[in-house]
Amino acid sequence: VTVATRDSSQGTDTQNYVYVLEGARNCDCIPDGFEPAFAALARIFAMVSTSDAIFFGVISAIQVFAAVKLGWSIAALMDYQEKSAAYVLIFIALLVVFPFFVAMQINVLRQGVGAFLVALAAIEIYRRHYWRAIALIALGAGFHYSTLMYAAAMPLLLVKPTVRRIVFIGVLLMYVSGAPEQVIRAISDISGAPLYSTVANYGSTVEYRIGVRYDFVVFSLLPLGLTYLLYYFFPNPVSHHRM
Repeated sequence: VTVATRDSSQGTDTQNYVYVLEGARNCDCIPDGFEPAFAALARIFAMVSTSDAIFFGVISAIQVFAAVKLGWSIAALMDYQEKSAAYVLIFIALLVVFPFFVAMQINVLRQGVGAFLVALAAIEIYRRHYWRAIALIALGAGFHYSTLMYAAAMPLLLVKPTVRRIVFIGVLLMYVSGAPEQVIRAISDISGAPLYSTVANYGSTVEYRIGVRYDFVVFSLLPLGLTYLLYYFFPNPVSHHRM
C-alpha cells in the first residue's frame, strides 16, 4: 500500500511511469518503447482504471509474490522440509531490507519483475526443467530485456561448482578493475558505433554514476553472503551438496 500510494516525486522513475500511463490513456494505445508484457499490462490498467496507485500496487504485488515463490523454491531445492516456512520468513525479512529490493519496488519496476523471474528460471534449470526455465525467461524478457543477459549465464549452472567459482571470481575482478568500460570504449573507437557515448550520456541525464560502482558490488555480494548465512542456520546433507 505504501509503495502503491507513494507520491510521484518519490523515486527517479515514478514520474516516468505516470507519464506512460497517462500517455496510454490519452492515445488509447499500447505504449511504445517498452517490453511487450509491461506495455500490455500498462495498457490494460490504463483502460480499466484512472488510478496510478492500482498499477503500482499490482507491480509491487507481482514482485512480492515472485519473491515468496523464490523463497519456497530455494527451500524445496535445499530439502528443508518442515523448516521451509521458517526459511521463507527469514528470506523475505532479509529481502525487505535489501537496498536493491527497495529500488525494485520504487524505481526499476520492470527490472525487478524480470530479476525475480530469471532467479526462478535458474532454479528450474538446476532441476533440469528446461521448458519451465525458458518460459520464465521469456516472461521476464517481456518485462525487461536485461533478463536475456542473465539468461546467457545460465549454462554455468550445469557445469562443475569449481568452474562456476572460477568464472565468478574472474568476472568480479574484471568488473572492479574497470576493464569492461575500457573494452566498450575501445570497441566504440574501432567500430565507430556510439556504444560508450550512449551509456555515458544516459548516466549523465538521469543522475546515475557510470563506471565502476563498488557499492553495487557490495550489494550484489550480499545475497551470496546471506545464502551461506542461512545455510548455517538450516544445514542438512542435501543443502550442503547443493550449496
